[in-house]
Amino acid sequence: MKFNKDDPQYTYGSFHWDSRGRNIVFQRFELDVPFAKPEIMLWHAETGEIQSVVQDASLPNWLP
Repeated sequence: MKFNKDDPQYTYGSFHWDSRGRNIVFQRFELDVPFAKPEIMLWHAETGEIQSVVQDASLPNWLP
């Protein structure tokens, strides 16, 4: 799926580039859903595609 930062269904945060500048991990949280859980997403800069990495997780970051 393509990343759409203007999607009103979600809020996004905690963006972090990898050390090569090829990918970003970030947190996505679905709005208007009772008891929604945050998920960690990965955005591939080359293709513009995003994928879910972990559900019920928050504050992603890259390990050194």
